Amino acid sequence: MARDNRRVIDRIEVEAGDELLVAHAGLLAFVQWCVRKGILRLIAKRLPAAGSTGYPPEDMVLTLWVAMLLRGSRTVLETVDTLRRNAGLMALLGMKEMPSSTTMADWLRRLGEVELRGEERSGCADGLRKVQDLFYESAAQVLRELRGVVDRTLDFDAMCIAESKQYAEWMYTGERGTMSYLGFVGSVCVMAELEPGNHSPNDHIAERVRSCMDVCAKAGMPVRKLRSDAAGYTAGLFDLCEEKGRQVKYFVRARQDDAVQASERAIPSHEWTPWQVRMAHEKLRDAVLADTAHAMAKAKEGFRLVVERRQEEEADTEEQDGLLVRVPRVVTTHQAIATNDHSLSCADVLAFYNRRQGNDEQGNDKLKNDVMLGALPCRGAYGLPANCAYGYLAAMLHNVFEWYKHDCLGKEQMPLRLPTIVQRDFAVAARVTLHARTVTLTLASYARDAAAALQNSIDRIRRKVKRMAIPPVAPSFSPMIFRRA
Repeated sequence: MARDNRRVIDRIEVEAGDELLVAHAGLLAFVQWCVRKGILRLIAKRLPAAGSTGYPPEDMVLTLWVAMLLRGSRTVLETVDTLRRNAGLMALLGMKEMPSSTTMADWLRRLGEVELRGEERSGCADGLRKVQDLFYESAAQVLRELRGVVDRTLDFDAMCIAESKQYAEWMYTGERGTMSYLGFVGSVCVMAELEPGNHSPNDHIAERVRSCMDVCAKAGMPVRKLRSDAAGYTAGLFDLCEEKGRQVKYFVRARQDDAVQASERAIPSHEWTPWQVRMAHEKLRDAVLADTAHAMAKAKEGFRLVVERRQEEEADTEEQDGLLVRVPRVVTTHQAIATNDHSLSCADVLAFYNRRQGNDEQGNDKLKNDVMLGALPCRGAYGLPANCAYGYLAAMLHNVFEWYKHDCLGKEQMPLRLPTIVQRDFAVAARVTLHARTVTLTLASYARDAAAALQNSIDRIRRKVKRMAIPPVAPSFSPMIFRRA
């Protein structure tokens, strides 16, 4: 006979008590790491003091970062208003009060010097430059700390941020929005610059890549290799890599212009060789490769073209007996990688370039979706400078989180995405108790293992994490970063 396992319920009552409850108690580990490492202290020293709001800059940045981490399907500013109603979460963050979304938006505009005061736009003097310097200073610090994890390969790319705000301009994709120019060394973002959307992906690309290289050199991690898509196929970029003292090996997808196609057709048939090429996901595929010498009219040095020949089937429309019939036909296409590395085999050149899809393009996706660079918060005709400040802080969160993973999670968990860690480690429900300057988290009885793991993480952070050295004078990165006037 089946067991009677149903509980009789005659009445249901719902009420709110005075207890402080949080749904992401595991966030305390990340906050404690930021405190012990000195991230919040660095922000307090580098960003201008708060204005009429009274909130210190480290509280504004920490609120913005937590909203990015816990946003769910909402916008970042909507999340801020939700979080500030949770007294338990504010206790975890070490705050008595949390700024509102309006205060946050006004602060971003103040940093961008576009806050409306009366009939004029004003704000913190050099506020945007200070946020920019803070981002690049922290990126340089993360590069130095992750020296043994990341290689010295720069991946440069441009990303369109589609938006319909008043300041947005038409992009080359046919959409309105903002253009972002991004550089990555390993998983560390070393450039996050926003420009009006009417710029092309290869707009002043040599100057922008030079800025990335200068940042890395100032961090003590000079770039040794460069990867880029066809936007980087310019004489200026190739000459930059060939400069004396740099000697950077570049791997750039070549545009299929008339000169490149002529070089590809001139390759003798006996030089085409079958290879096994490794893709970004480490799987092998068959390819037919060859290489040839090539030169550009304005470039100072020639280079090597590694060409892949593909046989592809496409449909061709023909008329038969008055009817349009799609007849398949086989066409030959070529894809080429321009490089000044003459030591690698054709397969190794292509394999090295293919890893760009797993690094640079995934890095773009991390900034766009994980820290919400793809949803800029500030609107209006003067919203872009404020969103530039937001972009620097979003990219800084990405870098800081990479540092946190390196310190607290280990090398094997470095590939984990930020939402995965938030869901796996931070989404722990708990009751928060404040007494005698002590924060106590009480988890459910079934979460004893999670409670022990969180306590061990916090104890390890408070015992082993050492505060980073903060120079008394802020290093200036702004002069080396290219920006359009």
